[in-house]
Formats: sequence, C-alpha cells, structure tokens
Amino acid sequence: MKNTSLSKSQNTKINNRANLLLRIRVYWHNLFSGRLSRRNYLFAPLIVMLPYGLIVGTYVTVGLPESFAWVITAPGIFISFVWLFSLPIRRFHDTNQSGWMSLWAFFPLINIFLGLYLLIASPKDKDNRYGEYDDRKFSLKKIFGLTK
Repeated sequence: MKNTSLSKSQNTKINNRANLLLRIRVYWHNLFSGRLSRRNYLFAPLIVMLPYGLIVGTYVTVGLPESFAWVITAPGIFISFVWLFSLPIRRFHDTNQSGWMSLWAFFPLINIFLGLYLLIASPKDKDNRYGEYDDRKFSLKKIFGLTK
C-alpha cells in the first residue's frame, strides 16, 4: 500500500529499498539451498580464486601500502568465505544429506576426506527433498547461487 503523503520519488525510493532487501533475502536463501553437481563443485573455487589472485597480484605489482590493501580485500575475503562455505552444503544436498555435515570441514584431516567424498559421491535419487535433479551441466548461475 502506497503512502499518499509521500511524493512519487520518495515512494520509489522506499520500494527500491524493499525490493533490494527482498533480493538479498532470496539470494541468501538460494546460496544455502538447492543442489550442486560434482562438476560445479569442482570448478567453483577456481572461478573465485582467479579474479582474487589477479586483484592481489595487482596490489603487489603496483606497490599499495599493506594497510590500504587490507581495507579493500577484507570484505572480499569475508564474502568469499561465506560463498565457499555454501558449496559443500549444496553438494551434500545433492547426495541427499543434511548441509550440517559440512561442519566436519572445520576438523583437520577429516576435511581432506570430506572434500574427496564430495568430489566422488554420486547424486542420490533423481529428485530429492533438496530439489530437482538437474542436467549436470556446468552453470555459473548455480555456482553463484543465482538459481536453485
């Protein structure tokens, strides 16, 4: 319901903010739900490391002060960590297991075997409680959580 006491531009700003919050909420939900194939799970970290490596390499070659580089890269590190942590959750969903199993990745040695398991394990059931079986093609939208 629109507030009639506000101007049209003020109503637009309010709607844009609400729309942005809704989009963030939907993205956050998609990031930790759904399924992720073995191929997408394998290539996802490489896709994130390449641009990040180029950015850090640029800092080194340009010679930016270390404190300035940290101010710029710290948010990227946090975002990358959250995104990379969503990958095993969605991969466990593909094997019809709970995403909570991904917490085992924080234990030394177990994380190695866990990573190998997620690369080797085949998807369980064509359609499971975490979503429909997809065609197993490489998908950037799936990797970045833009679709389920």
